Amino acid sequence: IFVIYFTIIVILLTLWFLNQKENIRWVSWVFIITLILALTFSFTPDVIDKTWVLYAMPVIAAGMIISPPGSFITAGLSFLVYALYIFIFHAEANINIIILPGLMNIAFIGWFFTKTTQDTLNKEDEANRRYLNLIENVQAAVYITEPGVGGKFLFVSPRIAELLGYTRYEWQRNPSIWNRSVHPDDLQRIIRADQFCFEEHKPLREEYRMVRKDGKVIWVSDYADIFENADGEKVQQGFLMDITEQKRLEQIQSAIFAIANASVECEELKDLYASIHSILDMLLPVENIFIAIYDEQKDMIDFPYFVDEFDKNPGKIKGEGTLTKYVFDTGKPLLATPDVFRKMVKHES
Repeated sequence: IFVIYFTIIVILLTLWFLNQKENIRWVSWVFIITLILALTFSFTPDVIDKTWVLYAMPVIAAGMIISPPGSFITAGLSFLVYALYIFIFHAEANINIIILPGLMNIAFIGWFFTKTTQDTLNKEDEANRRYLNLIENVQAAVYITEPGVGGKFLFVSPRIAELLGYTRYEWQRNPSIWNRSVHPDDLQRIIRADQFCFEEHKPLREEYRMVRKDGKVIWVSDYADIFENADGEKVQQGFLMDITEQKRLEQIQSAIFAIANASVECEELKDLYASIHSILDMLLPVENIFIAIYDEQKDMIDFPYFVDEFDKNPGKIKGEGTLTKYVFDTGKPLLATPDVFRKMVKHES
């Protein structure tokens, strides 16, 4: 009895030590061997001959928690322990050879079951990996969220960081980021659209502005719909795409059309110039703007339209040495920052 208790204590200490070292495979093997020894030494040889099928427990367990081939190894190990037990402690008894093919048959069943299950799980894992790889590489931020305003984000693809500056983990920890990110002028409209999507089970198709973490305003296209997950719970799945450049092109196209229309409707040039100013103001800040006409023969620049917060219209001036003359000569736009201006002056001198 002392030997049995001592063996149990040693086995438990071994399991604890291996678990601390995170040697899961060795922990599993110690467990399997312990189970085999316990089954063997719990019965007399004549009882084992009748209950050897109990060895199916460690045989099948090995295939499930270690590896499918582990079933065959455990079957052979079980028969070896049984044979040694008879040979050492009960020499007068006979070893039942029939137990070995019986255990191998059980091992085959365990191997087939665990191998089939493992292959199925591997295929599902591979399909999930491919799906995640797909949604993480599309040019859109994919999300899954609880329906309704303020719903928790269950999944957000890494692309969200490029789109809005917040990491996927920030979105999942703090659902209020969405409310803060939607442009204030668009927020109520999108909240109503989101509620309609949930209540009427209709897809969400909206374009609106969002404010990035760095303060930059962008346009996004939001496509979403309501689905049921594996647990039967309703979730909203969708994706956000950056359409800022598309919106910019649409605005430019509209501006060109508006200018062409103004050129037909305005009877005087001053009215046309004012209309152009008003149209351009929808595209970019134009608090300071002028329209210049260059007389190449006289090298004179005239400003028929001039609006400035600080300076007055200079009238006609000599073109030589001016930035306006430089733009006329090159035919290219110029962003004359202080640094660029200093370099141009240095080059001229």
